[in-house]
Amino acid sequence: PGATLSFLSSVVAKTFDYARIDEGDAPRLARMKAPAWTFIHGPRSSLSSSAIRKLAKG
Repeated sequence: PGATLSFLSSVVAKTFDYARIDEGDAPRLARMKAPAWTFIHGPRSSLSSSAIRKLAKG
């Protein structure tokens, strides 16, 4: 938990900040010249990855 958002302050994210597009424009990525990227915000959970995998197995 929390590791996902820390990417946004990483060296790579800062280096390519100029190429980041708004999440709402993500469908355009396939037609854009590289580099181009976006960050898709999805559902968040306080569970660890191990706990999520365990729940998925049933």
